[in-house]
Amino acid sequence: MRHLISSLLLGCAALSATAQEFPSRPISFIVQYAPGSGADQLVRVITDVVHREHSARFVIRNIPGAVGVIGTTTLVKSPADGYTIGICSASINSAATSLMKSLPYDTTSDFTFIEPLASYTYVVSSAPELGFTSLDELIRHSAANPDKLSYMYSNATAQVLAASLTRAIGLKALPVPYKATQEGLNDLSQNRVSFGVTDTGVTAPMVRTGKVKALAVIAPRRSISLPDVPSLVELGKPAIDVMAWAGVCGPKDMPSEAVTWLRERLRKARNDPDTLEKFKLLGLDPINLGSVSFPDFVAAQLNLWTEAARNAGIQPQ
Repeated sequence: MRHLISSLLLGCAALSATAQEFPSRPISFIVQYAPGSGADQLVRVITDVVHREHSARFVIRNIPGAVGVIGTTTLVKSPADGYTIGICSASINSAATSLMKSLPYDTTSDFTFIEPLASYTYVVSSAPELGFTSLDELIRHSAANPDKLSYMYSNATAQVLAASLTRAIGLKALPVPYKATQEGLNDLSQNRVSFGVTDTGVTAPMVRTGKVKALAVIAPRRSISLPDVPSLVELGKPAIDVMAWAGVCGPKDMPSEAVTWLRERLRKARNDPDTLEKFKLLGLDPINLGSVSFPDFVAAQLNLWTEAARNAGIQPQ
């Protein structure tokens, strides 16, 4: 009996140590977009802080394609042990259901929603060779040259925002999807497409070097990363009232100890002063939901983006 009790005590101690030791190995972080994308930049800023403060190791896995569907499918089919996490976002969990007739996962029930991180600002930029100095010039050129312009986007969020924008201000242009934002911006800089709708974090460096011309930010106010670029509201254009957001999630039914460990450290990293300064450069605003739960936020955002896609006239493919 004494040996049995000792064995049980040792077993309990081992289980307790295992629970306290999360993470005991590197955590795989799936980013459903290309290296250098806005989501990739956000993840690297956050994980660098968690690694610095807690010695946790993250392995970033970029799995781009199909506006995030390929990487997300990999994420939701991964073991729900806490050692595989990824991005959840307006593109993946809010807009995708309105763009595709079917998805290989449910955008609300197939995830463990861990912690929101930030919201993005998107910007309308044009090819420098076209010589536009304002959004109104682009609109007038479109009216005089119907169906001769094209625009690029690289994720579901940008697709809905671009469709909403072009319908709201009467722009006639052919949509051109890209696998990666940087690839689309490179083509934009060489006048292979006329304008683009992209996040400010990736776009701002190309604006500063004159490779693309920023015409307006799709937001109620100017972006701190592009302070000289007017907002749609400032220009007297219709507001597009949806939030481009991003956070961290994992496969459904992750163990509670892993979720708690990750949530606490991600939240602390998001609010770190160094993180907030980097967010400013990337045109990001931290998301703090207060008393609203992350799953409730995701459900509300799904409704808002579904309505925006419907109002923009987007037909699921």
